[in-house]
Amino acid sequence: MHQNYLIPPFKGPLATLGSVAGLREKWTGAMLDQTGRAYCGALRLDFSAQCDQAQVFDAVAQTLARHPILAARFEIDGEQLVGHAPSEPDLRQALREQLGKVQDAITDQDFLAYRARQASEPGLRIASAVDQDGLHIWIGFWVYTCDGASIDLLLDDIARHYQGQPPVSGTAWNDYCQTQQLAEQTVSAAQQLEVYPHTGPYGLDALRTKGSSGMGRMQSLKFTSNVPRSRVLAYAKAQRVTPFVLLLAIYQRAISAVSGVSTVVTGVPFANRSEAAAQTLVGPLSNTVPVSTRHEPGEPLDAVIKRVQRAVINASARQGIEPAALYPEGMSTRTAGFELPFAQLFNAWNSRSAGSRISLGEEQWMSLQLLPNDTCRVAFEITLDEHTEDISGRIDMDAAAYGDQAGRVIEQIVHDLQGIPHD
Repeated sequence: MHQNYLIPPFKGPLATLGSVAGLREKWTGAMLDQTGRAYCGALRLDFSAQCDQAQVFDAVAQTLARHPILAARFEIDGEQLVGHAPSEPDLRQALREQLGKVQDAITDQDFLAYRARQASEPGLRIASAVDQDGLHIWIGFWVYTCDGASIDLLLDDIARHYQGQPPVSGTAWNDYCQTQQLAEQTVSAAQQLEVYPHTGPYGLDALRTKGSSGMGRMQSLKFTSNVPRSRVLAYAKAQRVTPFVLLLAIYQRAISAVSGVSTVVTGVPFANRSEAAAQTLVGPLSNTVPVSTRHEPGEPLDAVIKRVQRAVINASARQGIEPAALYPEGMSTRTAGFELPFAQLFNAWNSRSAGSRISLGEEQWMSLQLLPNDTCRVAFEITLDEHTEDISGRIDMDAAAYGDQAGRVIEQIVHDLQGIPHD
């Protein structure tokens, strides 16, 4: 029996946490996932052997406890989405007790494969182990309570606390929520039919092994291509779409080609950190909305791109996103030279710090490893930034339920990428 690393439910009064408009659709999607995967997104922090164990535990407990939203449980109260969270002192004490249960060895799969009956429990999970390489800490958040920017903020504060410096990330999540006066967007029956035009399965679920739960069997397949970023950017501009729309079209098209299903629905995270007040907040500031696209066998890529562009526009409209928010800073419809029909793409379980060493002092460091995203049955991430010249990415997939389908999707994606014209 796998150990359950969930921080136990708190007894006594809980603090009430607000939410921001537009996040209800993401929360609802997580709760409707019947695979038992509504909870799991996890990371591992590795600390060098020279780090002081007690100091590390204190830095992690103090930092996480400053953000009780990480241990909150959300529900619909009337028409509002609200959370209930422990107090900072109670959460700090619980974290210290859990971290103190140091084990000789834990694998990533040990941490992910918690008991099935509690797999979808919202909350905060944590574990620690020591080996010859140093100290390792596993942290798991419920999908609603943390996004990639939050991960980076938390890591920065852990490093600062370890070195005796004051934290920088803000704790006023409720204050921020209260300043957001936007009304929740209601989705009409016609809009629901547009997203889900018929009873599924949509995409790879058509190939899912019947009766397979696949609990704890997520695999992460990374891929690279010899297609340079500049080529993708140039082709997107020639098609008058954003690079995101181009890459989403290639991904949706690959899913359709492998599954044989004409309608593909993908949950797409939209970034909502455009305001200065949100830049230092730890909380769920990326909003996932479903994007539904239709595909025909043998259809040219440029035709698919135009249809995906419209689908993304419609998805953003359901969230009431202001047009000005759809453009990177300093750009507009007049200066871009082509349409930008999307809010800036933000992978909900990503981090700029992943894979790099963060200095904690002389010969002391920590590094972050994001574990396979277990928040959905199939997750896709592609890298298109100034730090990587060739297009690369990864697909996280339930190995037991989907077999080798991830490899087939990757092959189709790389094939379409390589088919992008050079000029």
